[in-house]
Amino acid sequence: MGKYRTKRKSKHRGNDPIGITDDYENDHGDEIENGIPSRDECTVQTVIEQVQCITIEDKICGLQTLATAFNDKESIEILIKKKVLKMVAPLLLDPNPEIRNFTAGALRNLSACGNIEICEHIVKEDVLTPLISLIQQYGDWKPNDKKPDQENENIDTLIQAINLLWNLCESDDTAVKYFNTAQLLGVLLNYLNFNVYGMDLAIVVCQCIHTVSEDNMPASTV
Repeated sequence: MGKYRTKRKSKHRGNDPIGITDDYENDHGDEIENGIPSRDECTVQTVIEQVQCITIEDKICGLQTLATAFNDKESIEILIKKKVLKMVAPLLLDPNPEIRNFTAGALRNLSACGNIEICEHIVKEDVLTPLISLIQQYGDWKPNDKKPDQENENIDTLIQAINLLWNLCESDDTAVKYFNTAQLLGVLLNYLNFNVYGMDLAIVVCQCIHTVSEDNMPASTV
């Protein structure tokens, strides 16, 4: 445990939703040198404003940007400096299921960007508390065949949340302690029934349990 692995592919990655090109610095180098905010700083500020908006659409737009626009050391350092993750974490428990889904996906993507510092920061900013609460809320949940679209979103939210938990537990021993204290193993074992929850969720649960149970006696026995 505590070892960082090779970067895994993130499901929610895509094109830059706000249209900022990679050669921004080349086009605006003089502006940056003169104290005008860089592309990354402007993007972070946009995310901050959007995730704090009242409207669902603005929140989702900010979360989409967070999921796709930050995958290098410089931009992640700005995220950390501005405490963006602390602002976003409560959205894991937002009443709107779509916002919960996008939040879990954005944080999962960040945790899989290949930078161990971001995982440590996610743990430091106590994102684990709402993350664990989110997973526990689904403890006795079973998909309703009469509402397939809604249940597909619920399953995807769980997949994103457990992927995030997996990444954090593999990168930071503190996350494993949270896992043990919250007794999440029993919750996750429920999702191994792929006939009920689907193969995708069962697979990520197996991967998470495999990582967490390494040299961890509380998670090795039920």
